[in-house]
Amino acid sequence: MNPFQQHRWETDLTIQEGENFNLRKIMEESRGLESEEQCTAFYHADYSSLHDPFLFNDMELAVELVDQVRRQGGKILIFGDYDCDGLTSTALLLRFFHASGIHAEARIPNRLEEGYGLNEAAVEDIMRDPPALLITVDCGSSSAELVQKLMQAGIAVILTDHHELSQEEPRPLAFLNPCRRGERYPFKGLAGVGVALKFAMAMAERFCPETNPLPWISLAALGTVADSMPLLDENRALVRLGLDYFYEAAVPGLRLLGESLKPEIKKGEKPGTEFFSFALVPRLNAAGRMGDTEPALTLLTTDDEGEALAAAAALEEQNEERRRLEREICAEAIERIHRDDPLLHRNLILLADPAWHLGVLGIVASRLSQRYQRPTLVFGGDRAGEYRGSARSYGDFDILEAIASGREYCESFGGHRLAAGISVKEDEFEDFAAALRDYAALPRSAIESSVSHHSLCILPHRYVREESLNILNDFEPYGQANERPIFQINHLSLLNLRLVGGGEHLSVTLGLDDGREIGGIAFRSGELAKLFVRGDEVDVRAELKLHVWNEHRELQLLLHDMRFSEAERRQMKREKEASKLWREGRHLTELEPGGTLDPAMIPSFWCFLENILKAGLKPLDTGLIGQAFRLAGGSKMSAFTVERLLDLLAEMGLISLDKLQTGEVSAELCALDSSAKRPQLSAQATWRRLLAEGGVKNVG
Repeated sequence: MNPFQQHRWETDLTIQEGENFNLRKIMEESRGLESEEQCTAFYHADYSSLHDPFLFNDMELAVELVDQVRRQGGKILIFGDYDCDGLTSTALLLRFFHASGIHAEARIPNRLEEGYGLNEAAVEDIMRDPPALLITVDCGSSSAELVQKLMQAGIAVILTDHHELSQEEPRPLAFLNPCRRGERYPFKGLAGVGVALKFAMAMAERFCPETNPLPWISLAALGTVADSMPLLDENRALVRLGLDYFYEAAVPGLRLLGESLKPEIKKGEKPGTEFFSFALVPRLNAAGRMGDTEPALTLLTTDDEGEALAAAAALEEQNEERRRLEREICAEAIERIHRDDPLLHRNLILLADPAWHLGVLGIVASRLSQRYQRPTLVFGGDRAGEYRGSARSYGDFDILEAIASGREYCESFGGHRLAAGISVKEDEFEDFAAALRDYAALPRSAIESSVSHHSLCILPHRYVREESLNILNDFEPYGQANERPIFQINHLSLLNLRLVGGGEHLSVTLGLDDGREIGGIAFRSGELAKLFVRGDEVDVRAELKLHVWNEHRELQLLLHDMRFSEAERRQMKREKEASKLWREGRHLTELEPGGTLDPAMIPSFWCFLENILKAGLKPLDTGLIGQAFRLAGGSKMSAFTVERLLDLLAEMGLISLDKLQTGEVSAELCALDSSAKRPQLSAQATWRRLLAEGGVKNVG
């Protein structure tokens, strides 16, 4: 992260005191719960909240097609996907068919060799040993030509999917997709596994009505969370049921994996969506990333505990290998960025290495885009003479539009404005890279530098209690479209701070206005330690969390951001306004606050600034630079003085300096000519003016 950038904080509600503050009411209004009926449906989402699966246009036909194959003893092939949504979808239908005595097999494409969805090689292979019925899960909506090819070969096809359709709609025998044009199903937000669940429920109603659907629902809940689908309507019910009955009803492999990662599950503690997102999902996704989904599919389909434990162990190995590759490639990429100065100075980062593993490029691109606050594309090699890569945006930059500017060099690309995948022939890669760099240099492609951070409300100190957490728990499960609330809490005393996790994370102790203390943790925000010292008064953006370890429970703040409190921020603002007036010609003695420059500070400030700029950090808030300098140089420096020093360094040709409309600055180191005459401080216009107006200390 960039600790020297001032973020905009916004809140829906600013009431802090008095009887008007009602946390439950605030939460309900933020979720659009205006009537008693809406509140009841939200709080009590359960099995009865699920829609009738036969509301799908083609559900009757799809069930009849399966019934025909069942009665004839034919084979069904399920064609899935390698991510968690696709794997849970595949496993769900396999479990149903095996329990119903129907012969079914599954095929998952290899991410590294075949890519996503139906593909030419897979279709040719399927046609060599044709099933009576092919069912796609979590894919197929953009494969009209391949579906037609299968149908012409005499293979009956049912598509089940949830992705948006391309211009040409496929024409299988039956098509289950809530986003299909003209589809009457009332909820459009199902994951691929949600559609597979509705299909299984419809078949069970016809073939085996006594079947317990809760194991399927555990799979549907996991896949829904993994695919970041909105936790509204029946998705809320599915995920809630999957969490509530995880220990009692989850498929054996999931339960055993869950218990190994969170032993409290055995004692009846219900997991949350975060456990799905950060513990289970990465391990299942690792299988696809590493190109071997067999352990994941075994884990989700077997009822044998020995098999499940072996599969869980294999998944853990894959996940560790995924982490290792991710760390190695990230480290190599960061080293390359800092070795190649132009990469730090461009609006877009683009890296490629034939040796980089294709399965982790998306994660690496995401890490780099957040670290350098720039859109990032990362490519690895391909055996077919191609570079295949992943792109992640930052801010308001449209990464898909940027890629489209070089479409003539792309073999294929797709995605949306925030993330995309690309394939480029190796011999055209440099032309593609040049096209993207040209696009990123255009004014219209500039990234919004002042990022806005949104909080639900300003939370009074008296509400920083476990009782508030009990209210928030009623709004579980949290996820997409029902995000866990982030609160702004003002005027806290910073009692202690320390770096943990090898310096990556920041742990703090904060003092409340009633004398209580509360701990807080800011993950991947160790850079904040460059700004703050004990005794500072701060505001935070944070979630209320219950921290549990060794059977000890303690309320904790999960920090998203921390800033100086209002008085300090107002002082910084006055200093910047004074600087603006000085640039406009006002005399230093007329300004309050102004600032005086001590020449002895210049060498240490230059070393301090040089380290910041070498890290590629921009934009920079001059008030925060002044605060950080007190830790690096032993004394706080006003924003006015920081701006004068930056002006001096720019006039001396040591840096290039841009003043942004946000009030921040963007600076870069200049390449120095060793043979050139050393610039003299006394010759600079800023120095001469400060000297004339009495703005330089300790000058005889």
